Amino acid sequence: MTLARRLLTLIVAAISTGTVVMGDPQWSPPSQHPIGSKHTIIRSHRTFEETRATLEASIPPLNTTYSTLLAAGDIAGALAALEALPPLNNFVASQRDFGRLLQVVGESGKAVQYEIGNPLTATRLNWIEIRVALYVPIRVLLRVDSSGEVAFEYDQLEGFTSRFRNREVNDIAGQLDRNLTRVLLEAAGWLKMGQLGEL
Repeated sequence: MTLARRLLTLIVAAISTGTVVMGDPQWSPPSQHPIGSKHTIIRSHRTFEETRATLEASIPPLNTTYSTLLAAGDIAGALAALEALPPLNNFVASQRDFGRLLQVVGESGKAVQYEIGNPLTATRLNWIEIRVALYVPIRVLLRVDSSGEVAFEYDQLEGFTSRFRNREVNDIAGQLDRNLTRVLLEAAGWLKMGQLGEL
């Protein structure tokens, strides 16, 4: 079913259930805007297991103390907890193991998805431009393809944020991209830990 046909079906369903009234001045059809993407592939010198272990050792799970402090109304404490976090955190406590999930259809593979970023950086970006929330944290896939190649794949944040035409947003996004690229290059065996420092 084409996108146009699906949209038409949804609109007809919404109208027939009274969810949307076409004469309503508040109603407008969905809009689509093409955006740029900087898709990046970093091939690994290591096995899948070694690459995974190296990445997970270098990016700690997200410490959510800041969230508890916010819920308790301790804004200063929450900010201090956010500022104490490392530049990159693993937002997903249990990684999404898509390779294992393939077993339900009788296949097998190696593919794990991560969400990597920093909540304070995300807050700064969202304060300037709330639509950046669509893209942070950054999703990273570690996979083995049919030829046996181990690689990371991800879309750089700056490729998405450039559409907002905000220099500060792009600068922050660019630094996050550089930090992530450095860590992935290290995990893939291209760099020794800390060799480049800040890119």
